[in-house]
Amino acid sequence: MSEHPYLRKPEPYLKETEPRGRILFSLLRPYLRKGDQIMDSACGFSPLAENLIAHGYAVAGFDINAEAIAYLKNTQPLGDWHCASYEEVRHAGYDILLLLGAGAAWNGKDFHDYLVRTLNKNRFRLVFMEMALTPNTHPRDEGYQYALDKFIARQYQEIYTGSYESGMEGRASTRTYNILMREQTVYTPEEEDKIKDRLRQLGYME
Repeated sequence: MSEHPYLRKPEPYLKETEPRGRILFSLLRPYLRKGDQIMDSACGFSPLAENLIAHGYAVAGFDINAEAIAYLKNTQPLGDWHCASYEEVRHAGYDILLLLGAGAAWNGKDFHDYLVRTLNKNRFRLVFMEMALTPNTHPRDEGYQYALDKFIARQYQEIYTGSYESGMEGRASTRTYNILMREQTVYTPEEEDKIKDRLRQLGYME
């Protein structure tokens, strides 16, 4: 059996998920609801897993790298982790989709097909995307834009976009993110007040 074109040994520094995980959780947390089912797509070492599980959220994830999945099963046993490729995954019934750490695989047909299939089977309330921000163009850039365009075409709207310093090694340190919400989503007045309060704390609102 030939090796999958995007299968490679995970970079050791990716196991160090902090402070990246705390930053990502602070951005996502205002929009979470009790009981949310969260899918971490191509999760790697899942920078958000520890924070989400510690706060009582149900998290599932998949990745083609067996080493990363074994690590998560050992360190975050309350999550539902699977070693699988984009072609193999079939999941439904999730509220939140995490697409963190975009790579060259996002520019491939298998990811494009996965995205369409997943959107057909799920009514995600929220999508959280993130990738390294580098001065030179990278194959992942086109794949990231493809995903953004696909969500917008499916009636998702961008709520926030920005960049942050993750503390990761080298050129991967500066990262960009997008938070998208399905247009039909309705938050209660109490939820909206909590979101605004949290965003003020983060410096996104006055």
